[in-house]
Amino acid sequence: MNAQNSRPPGRARRARRLAIGTAATLLVAPALALSSALADDVPTTADSAAHGHGLFVEGLGLDVAGSARAVSEVGTNPGPNTDRLNLSVLEGLVDVDLGTVELPLITPTANGNGLLYLGDLGTLSSRAASPSTTNSVASSGIINEDGSLNVDAAAGGDFEPATVNLTSLLGQVIGADAVDRLISQAQIQIGALGARAEKDGADVTRDYAVADLRLSVDSPLVAALTDDVDAVVDDAVEPVLGLVGPGGAIETLTTGVVDTVDSLPLVDAELSGLSVDTAALSTSVRRELLAEPLSNAEGSVTVDLASGRIGVDLAALVIDAAGVDDLNSLPPNTEVLSGAVVNAILDGVTEALVGPGPNSLVTKTTNLVTDGIYDVGLDIGLDVTAVGGVVQAPVSVTGTLGGFLGSEGAAEPTVDTSGLAALGIPLGDITQPLTDALGGLVTDIGTPLEPAVDEVVGGIQPAVTAAVQPVVTELLDDALEPLLERIARITINEQDQPTTTAQAAALDLGPESYTVRALSLRVLPDIADVDIELGSASVLALDEADADADADAADADATDADATDADATDADATDADATDADATDADATDADATDADATDADATDADATDADATDADATDADATDADATDADADSGVGGEDANADADASGVESNSATAPYGDGTLASTGSSSSVLPAIAALALIGLGIGAVVVARRRTDG
Repeated sequence: MNAQNSRPPGRARRARRLAIGTAATLLVAPALALSSALADDVPTTADSAAHGHGLFVEGLGLDVAGSARAVSEVGTNPGPNTDRLNLSVLEGLVDVDLGTVELPLITPTANGNGLLYLGDLGTLSSRAASPSTTNSVASSGIINEDGSLNVDAAAGGDFEPATVNLTSLLGQVIGADAVDRLISQAQIQIGALGARAEKDGADVTRDYAVADLRLSVDSPLVAALTDDVDAVVDDAVEPVLGLVGPGGAIETLTTGVVDTVDSLPLVDAELSGLSVDTAALSTSVRRELLAEPLSNAEGSVTVDLASGRIGVDLAALVIDAAGVDDLNSLPPNTEVLSGAVVNAILDGVTEALVGPGPNSLVTKTTNLVTDGIYDVGLDIGLDVTAVGGVVQAPVSVTGTLGGFLGSEGAAEPTVDTSGLAALGIPLGDITQPLTDALGGLVTDIGTPLEPAVDEVVGGIQPAVTAAVQPVVTELLDDALEPLLERIARITINEQDQPTTTAQAAALDLGPESYTVRALSLRVLPDIADVDIELGSASVLALDEADADADADAADADATDADATDADATDADATDADATDADATDADATDADATDADATDADATDADATDADATDADATDADATDADATDADADSGVGGEDANADADASGVESNSATAPYGDGTLASTGSSSSVLPAIAALALIGLGIGAVVVARRRTDG
């Protein structure tokens, strides 16, 4: 697991109030092909928020229930909230526009019709929590219940990797002819993965984990290489075969021995057979080459001649290119198919086929032929007739080339005259000269045989190289290299690193958020550029807690103690609107103002200190409450000292505001002392009182 900690600059206080739901409920219509550039962003105005997303496809949006999408926001939706991937919802949900091809995004079966088969990665989930304005945590992928990454536990031998099937896209990259002959199938396998991001005050931690990453390519050209090798081996052993052919050295020696035996008294002899069995050698070489895949020296690239499949351990190659110890220690935004990795793949295939490594095609073939040539059998047969045709029996000389050459560990050739002895006729005068002649042949055969075998051994390596190298060149130049450069761009540990304001604004949770994705895969980047994002985590939080975060930013008098009142209303009883003649308008004389309670005897009580009289909602029906005429109405909300508020109205006159019908706030513009205001308020209070009393009398 990789973690990056950073301490970003502090942020000014912001007023954020927009809530985010735990998961979007928008569903994309079945078979809907979309290609617009939709980013995985979650608009928010909160000071602290988190977003985890298991599967996202840029261009499709895929903000749907079931895509493992969890979001949180401090205050309104702090979480922790979780969401799991739901394949039953996603399968068949959308089609992906990939240039000239349109595919279902998800396929439920391996090698099925679709771009992505999730395998055991289909169990991924996301979690998001924003417990405070300074702390948010998000995670996504193979995670534990508490949101911690659980990739190692899920990356055992039983974990079925996800597969990105690129086969149907090959024609757009390498052409139809190359698909038929050079590369017919391509897949990327993705192991267990996950990402976690946390912002705790000024500290930012971004972790990711990817268990495995591989590429497989099937090549008809590679699958046919064993036929090419068969032909090379057959040609390579030709010097030996020539020895036993007409006019060959061994054929000549054998004919001379037959003539010698035939010249014995009462004996007729003729050559019945002379052969070298190289078919067994070719069969042995082919069997061994197909038994196990070839590989480069490191084993990061394998070539299976039986299936024609080229396997690439992308994880091992990117680790080596980055100079780190494991796949989870890569720097941010590591490009998997970088120039160094692509070259390593091409070199790996070359090494596996024609390189000097111990497990290359050339090396294995050379060793198999070198060792096998000495095991090739050489058989000589004679038909011997003696005593006027009374005795007829076969005589043979059999052995391996190594035996005829006297190689260490090789069995000596066998001269078999047992057929003559089995007749029970004393033929000592015949068999001994025959045995001596054939024994001499065994010794003589080694002389022409040795240079022929040396020629085979010395020529097999260049012969195989010469045959396979053109195949490698065509495969790499016309198919594999363009495939690697154009089919996809893979990024591990993807993190935002904006360098412009526009880039910052496009971040998942806004300009000051932080994101980490375990893996991003851009398919056909130069043609369709469909971005598949797996395991994304984004967070946003304040560096420091803001004591005024919950205050009303619209309160003009930020220094007045009463200005922080939760209702954002100035407690100053001298507010110009409180003295406005409109205080007696229709709202002030609302029918509720004539309510029996409004004429309560306390309405004229000089000691009434009802806080509602000073509330900014003085225009409310309750504003005509008898408390509104209280001579001490300027006592302020919460029972604050009247003189203190009166002074405040003189010093901070521009903060004395009251809501208008249109919801705006207006300044009184007053800078006078408090005495005239108190006097005016008292007069208005007496006038309102008089009106109320008069109405009571009338109603009575």
